[in-house]
Amino acid sequence: MNSRLTRPLLAFAISGALVAGGSLVGGPASAEPVAPQPGSTDAASVQDEPTPDPTVPAPDPTDTVEPAPDPTDTVEPAPDPTDTVEPVPDPADTAAPVGKFALNSRALWIGQSVSLTQGAVTDDTTPAEQVTRTATWGDGTSTTLAADTAQYTHKYTANGKFTVTVTYQDAAGNSSKATSTVTITTPGKFKFSKTTVWAHEPFSVTFSNVPNGTTKIVFDQGDGWVETLTGKNQSAWLYYYTRKNGSYIKGSVTSRATFYNKYGASSAIVVGKVTVKQDGWKPTTTVKKPKNSNRIKSWKYATGTAKDKGSGVYRVAVFASRLTGSKFYCYSSNNTWKLVKTDAQAEKYCVAHYVKAKKGKWSLRLKGVAKGTLWVDASTQDVSSNWGKFATVKAKITRS
Repeated sequence: MNSRLTRPLLAFAISGALVAGGSLVGGPASAEPVAPQPGSTDAASVQDEPTPDPTVPAPDPTDTVEPAPDPTDTVEPAPDPTDTVEPVPDPADTAAPVGKFALNSRALWIGQSVSLTQGAVTDDTTPAEQVTRTATWGDGTSTTLAADTAQYTHKYTANGKFTVTVTYQDAAGNSSKATSTVTITTPGKFKFSKTTVWAHEPFSVTFSNVPNGTTKIVFDQGDGWVETLTGKNQSAWLYYYTRKNGSYIKGSVTSRATFYNKYGASSAIVVGKVTVKQDGWKPTTTVKKPKNSNRIKSWKYATGTAKDKGSGVYRVAVFASRLTGSKFYCYSSNNTWKLVKTDAQAEKYCVAHYVKAKKGKWSLRLKGVAKGTLWVDASTQDVSSNWGKFATVKAKITRS
């Protein structure tokens, strides 16, 4: 055999086995690579094409092969057509919007509301209705203002001077401010003549420094009773006895006043506190029988005493009547003696004469006393409306 052909043929055989899908991985240890000869074909570099499988269709040369998706790619979600697209700020827009507003008053009372009315708003690029507006009221609260709402109100619950500020901002972030001030005060001054009283004891309250323009003052006495007063400086009498529901008053009572003007009502302002004491004592009364009580001239006046340990004597009720022969008379309200024959006449003529006591003593002028049997009855009422027992004196008048 020609030794020069042996190695090239062996290499070709090995190469062919690889191309044909043989299991050969490496050549035998004795095989060596052979350099190609000049002018000849390198048999080791030539590979046979695999025989096509007739059962597999041939690829269509016009098909486009899509690359397999990269698992590391992030898929962007499709945009939501309902989303609002924020305007992109214009980097060239540096001009701030301009706006204004007006307050209905610069001076109000505590509890009243200021009214803010929006004015014109302009900007070089952003439409007026898209300019944001925020009102700060100066008391730690704020309100977002809508472009299509003309008025807003805000109530102040404390005294002071408050700066109202509205901030305007356009789409580019440029902003400006407009300001105004409002002063909140408490109207009026108040004073009680007494701060500790007995039940039913009269005392007064004085309203002063009532501002001009006050239309009325609603006075809540604190016992369920409410009175409407004129809108001016004044004094008013009152007393505490029973509440409107009928219960007796005892202890501290707080009264309040609400002032009104063209801006409406103020808060209910505390006028003051009054301590009410209940009186458990009943007053005592005496009727003095004069010396020579059998004589008419001794009865020009009916007299006696009235005393009380608690709230004090308020008044004395005195009745006078006489029997002359078989006829009965009562000392009537017009200070004349009226003949009484029926119950209706007794109810009409036999009435109490109310007199005041001074230093514990009282007296009633009796006119036209005549002979016969005279009765004088008296009872005392104290300031707390307690009545004492009746005291009675009977005298037989025989002489002038």
